[in-house]
Amino acid sequence: MSEFRLAVTGASALTTFCASTSGLIGASRVLEALARDGLLYRASEWLLNLKLCQRPVLVSGVTFCLVQCVLLMQSLNKIARLCTLAFLLSYLSVNLATLALSWSAATNFR
Repeated sequence: MSEFRLAVTGASALTTFCASTSGLIGASRVLEALARDGLLYRASEWLLNLKLCQRPVLVSGVTFCLVQCVLLMQSLNKIARLCTLAFLLSYLSVNLATLALSWSAATNFR
């Protein structure tokens, strides 16, 4: 029984690590796209300066710092509504785009 408990704990830790790393990389790519499009004004050129193997290192560091600031707020309930709203709005936009595609009878993008 002890081996099973150890395996479950290890698998949970590995899953948490992989999910958090995936979220951090995805968020840094969104921040990079915002900087590339010039939506961050003067910070755009500053964020895109340091690149390592075609990946901006500075953007990943800034994303990590932003995530840590949010986690140190001591109450995740304050931002849970905002995260839920953003999640639902993203699904709404995908559904509306699919609806517009089906109504326009355009060729399928797949």
